[in-house]
Amino acid sequence: MTDHAVDEYRRHIKTGGTPIEVAKKISLFFRIKPQLVSATAYTIPRRSKHSRLKGPSTYLARISWKNSMTLLVLVFDGGNYSAVTTLSNREFGKGVKLKRITNIREEPIVEDCLYKYRSLEMRVSPYLNERGMR
Repeated sequence: MTDHAVDEYRRHIKTGGTPIEVAKKISLFFRIKPQLVSATAYTIPRRSKHSRLKGPSTYLARISWKNSMTLLVLVFDGGNYSAVTTLSNREFGKGVKLKRITNIREEPIVEDCLYKYRSLEMRVSPYLNERGMR
């Protein structure tokens, strides 16, 4: 995870603590039924009226992108995903509504996830069972 992803998560969830504490909170937040979300993304138009194709994008969501408070924006690099920033569900939903995010597909993550932030490494098993969730 990049510093920017951790900072943006902190801002969207409105949580405190050191960056290391926030990174731990991220790993626990995405433990509940994590979903790998694939979509086609378009740039946000500035001066021109039309969006331009950005290409395939990948996100990490909790439960589903429709219910996750935040989504990590992932970049695939050297066999691993890196979280480069964090979007709020409102930002993601607005992108879907404005057709800047299309062709959305979700796939549950069933294997353990290894979160790395600076010198911290956390291996987290996803909690897939519906029973016991609030």
